Amino acid sequence: VRVWEEYPGGVSPAGNRWLSRSTYAVWREHARTIDAVGGHTLQERQLTLGVERVNVFGAAVSPAVLATLGVVPALGRFLTDDDGRDGGPAVVILSDELWRERYGSSPGVLGASLAIDGTAHTIVGVAPPAFAFPDPRVRFWVPFVIPRAATAAEGAIVFTALARLKPEALIVGSSFAE
Repeated sequence: VRVWEEYPGGVSPAGNRWLSRSTYAVWREHARTIDAVGGHTLQERQLTLGVERVNVFGAAVSPAVLATLGVVPALGRFLTDDDGRDGGPAVVILSDELWRERYGSSPGVLGASLAIDGTAHTIVGVAPPAFAFPDPRVRFWVPFVIPRAATAAEGAIVFTALARLKPEALIVGSSFAE
C-alpha cells in the first residue's frame, strides 16, 4: 500500500502525499499493522558508459520497498539493509534494458563499476525484464537512504512511501492509521 501522513485540519508535509522522516522512523520501529515500510524517488542522473555520458532516469529505492514488491532479480541480488544505511556501499541494480543495450546481456557485469553523477557504483544485480518501478523510464536503482536524524540545513525530509501490511491487518474504508 502507499502510505502518507495527514494532520486533521492541516496538510501533509510539503503539501503532498508524502511521509516524513520522523514518522517513518516511528512506524518502522513501532509498527502494529505493517511489516515493512520504505521510500522511493525518481531521479534523472548522468551515467558514464565507456566514454559516453548520458542522462538516464533512475530510482532511489529503500531495500524494504523492493522486498515489499516481491520481485526477484534476474541476475545477482537486489538491495540489502546494509545498502540502505547511512555510509552504505555505493551499489546499483540495472534494468534488463540497460543490461542488454550497454552490457550485451553479459552475466560478467556483476561486480563491474558504473559511474553515476561521477561516483563509482558496483553493479550487484539486474532486474527482470518486466520490472519498471516506479516509472517505465527507470533504467537503474540505487539505495534510498533515509537519514535517522535531520540536520537543520536539510530541513524537512519527505518522500513517497510504500508499506506491506501484516497479514492480520484490517483496513476500514479508505483510511489507514498506524
